Amino acid sequence: MDISVPESQDIGSPSILDIKTHIRKSIDDTHSWNDLSAALKEKDIALAAKGGGLVVKSTSTGEEIGKISAIGFKYIDLIRHYGEGFPDHPATWLVEKALNDNNVPKTPRLRKSRNRKSKSGDNDDFSLIED
Repeated sequence: MDISVPESQDIGSPSILDIKTHIRKSIDDTHSWNDLSAALKEKDIALAAKGGGLVVKSTSTGEEIGKISAIGFKYIDLIRHYGEGFPDHPATWLVEKALNDNNVPKTPRLRKSRNRKSKSGDNDDFSLIED
């Protein structure tokens, strides 16, 4: 009988549900990113910037546990909760989007016309006249 434990569920490691519960309680009980980091550290958890979001890591091993969005939290909602972006996060535009709610969509790219004929309706092709 094989009683091996999957890597993500090593004995002594908290489950994703335990991590999610602790993060939720810590967010509810804190008012700054520093306070959140301190509360998470008590349970061997840390947040780190990655791409346009955050990842959850083990403080003892440095191993990435998963994206915070996969655990159930949106970085943009956390920005709104704390009133600022995660310290040293490279995606500063997300802070502006979250706090100002001025999400101006990018202008659509104009497609290049394959047919270079004039739209005036004369359908004349350009002719080359040789001397």
